[in-house]
Amino acid sequence: MASKLNLARIYLILVSVLGILIIVPGIAQFESYESQLVLVLVLVLAGVAEFATYSFQFNQKSGITFSVSIAVSMSVLPFYGPFVAALTTVVSNFSVWLFKPKEGATRRQTLRHLIFNLGMHSISMFIAGGIFISLRQGFGDNLLLANTIPWFLAAIINDQLNFWILMGMLRLQNGPSFTPLSIWKEIRWAIPVNIAVAGIGGGVLAFAIAKYDWVGVAIFFFPIILSAYLFRLYLRKVQSHMNDLENIIKERTRERDAFLAVLTHDMKSPLTSIGLYANLLKEHPEVLQKKPRMVDSILRSHATLTRIVHDIQDLKRMEVGNIALNVELFDLNSLVETVVERLRPFAFQKQITMTFESKAALPIYADVYQIERVLENLISNAVKYTPEHGNVLISVKADQQASVIIQDSGVGISANDLPHIFEQFYRCNPKEQAAGTGLGLAIVKALVETHKGTIDVTSKFGEGSTFTINLPYVNSEMPVSHEVFS
Repeated sequence: MASKLNLARIYLILVSVLGILIIVPGIAQFESYESQLVLVLVLVLAGVAEFATYSFQFNQKSGITFSVSIAVSMSVLPFYGPFVAALTTVVSNFSVWLFKPKEGATRRQTLRHLIFNLGMHSISMFIAGGIFISLRQGFGDNLLLANTIPWFLAAIINDQLNFWILMGMLRLQNGPSFTPLSIWKEIRWAIPVNIAVAGIGGGVLAFAIAKYDWVGVAIFFFPIILSAYLFRLYLRKVQSHMNDLENIIKERTRERDAFLAVLTHDMKSPLTSIGLYANLLKEHPEVLQKKPRMVDSILRSHATLTRIVHDIQDLKRMEVGNIALNVELFDLNSLVETVVERLRPFAFQKQITMTFESKAALPIYADVYQIERVLENLISNAVKYTPEHGNVLISVKADQQASVIIQDSGVGISANDLPHIFEQFYRCNPKEQAAGTGLGLAIVKALVETHKGTIDVTSKFGEGSTFTINLPYVNSEMPVSHEVFS
């Protein structure tokens, strides 16, 4: 541990001293420069532009910083050379340290951070500037190459040197567990942005200086600061979207985990029942003659598992929009009555009054099996969530569409849960309510919409809920045709 700290200190001292030595010639030769006013304005602009810097923090160890001040520093390369460019980037970093608040760090830590940053940026800009000057001279009279490639290559070198010098310090501080390459892979998407800002911005500002002298710098004060501010707002928006996406992923992961937990619980009981009865019958086959209801228990458990499997299969079909329908003409009123009578014994067990208001025959063209599933799910839910001595009312109406209304006096749905009840895996108060996979209503909605219908719900917590299914129906003016669902 001590050796790591010693190496980190030596590294910090070397970077800091070398960076300071680089800017000394730039300061010493200040009086010899022809356009001193231009240089002063550029230094001020670099300091101001640094306040528009914006940083992404991915985690405790990695992040990326976007800044337009690098473009200002690079703009002086054609006129004053790499020493002054290094001085400019040092001024911009120093201005931030001087005026921005330092949170959560001691004075010693802040000073150490400042010195290292100044050295790192000075070294990177000096090396990038030296390569810039060499390339410009190498291209000679080829103005196209001389005014494009050096800018972008210098921007790349400056950006990457800053990164790897910093990674060297972090590696010495944290040891082999810290992997700079993995950090680089995380932030590589941002590298072209920084390079474009530095290369293009530096070239444009340099052109303004060459064309208009100090007026060119003054003119660029407002657009540089404005563009930096807008750039910062854009990056904030990007980060906000990234955070939203991360929250969505976390929520979906939580829903999936909750679904798997419920699914495991729901499958465990029937599997246990099947296993116990199967072992008992294997060891004592004569028991079957005395207790034939064992077979009924096995069949019920099998039906439960089959329902769960079908729900999962339907979920996958919904995701790809592939729910097949076997459509035919049938009477919706009769189908609703059949489902009501099938579920009436469950209502009777809870002393719930179940009322069905029937109408004349109401022909619709749909998949009987799927509509029956929809009705059974909604009506059984109404019975399940209605307390003893409650009421469940099912009615069928016909207007422009065929409507089935299921109204109960049950526990109701809270205002917070109501917008989400048709979402996959969503369950209202999973710790308090009856068990379920959270797929039923999502499948119901998908099946109704596949039939070109709609489903609506109104509810008040503690007072009950009303579900309304609307489906196209066949009246005297509507011929029976597949076109209804094409």
